Amino acid sequence: MKNLKTIQTICRVFYILTKIVFILCIVGSAFCALAVVGITTMKDNPEFLNSIAALGETFDYKLWLCDCIFGLVECGFGIAIYYFVQKFYKFELSIGEPFNAKVSQELKKLGIIRLVLPLACSVVIGIVYAIFGNQLPSFSGFGMTMGFVYLAISLLIDHHLELEQKKDMELVKGEVEFTSEKNDNKESV
Repeated sequence: MKNLKTIQTICRVFYILTKIVFILCIVGSAFCALAVVGITTMKDNPEFLNSIAALGETFDYKLWLCDCIFGLVECGFGIAIYYFVQKFYKFELSIGEPFNAKVSQELKKLGIIRLVLPLACSVVIGIVYAIFGNQLPSFSGFGMTMGFVYLAISLLIDHHLELEQKKDMELVKGEVEFTSEKNDNKESV
């Protein structure tokens, strides 16, 4: 039971962390949206352009706008991803047992979501950068990696459940054989 308690504590911590990341993605989306509006409205403002020049920076409207849209898209997909991650941990905590067929099924769904959404996000970002004619930043693939990790863990849980089921069936079979041997011995006496 000590290990189960540790696993549940870790799940609670992850649940809290995913809530925090979810909220940060919402805040990040809001700031990126404000930046898009700000850059769009300030692009022709001489005071704004002079203050940028005073910092020694050059104002590349397309690049700055593209980068802000990039952030908006990333944070938007982050909201979706962490909504599902948070939902999974809440589900697991409500069951209270990680080695459960329902938990494994939900973990598989989460793994697929963690594979599909980052890929879709990359496609959307690629389209945005192509529209603006800017070079696409490098793709880390971390979100997809987590999808594979979730799928692998769900397979481990399924394997554990199969072994438990096999062990239970062997125990039942042994009890049936033991009971029939007992009955045979009673009949012979």
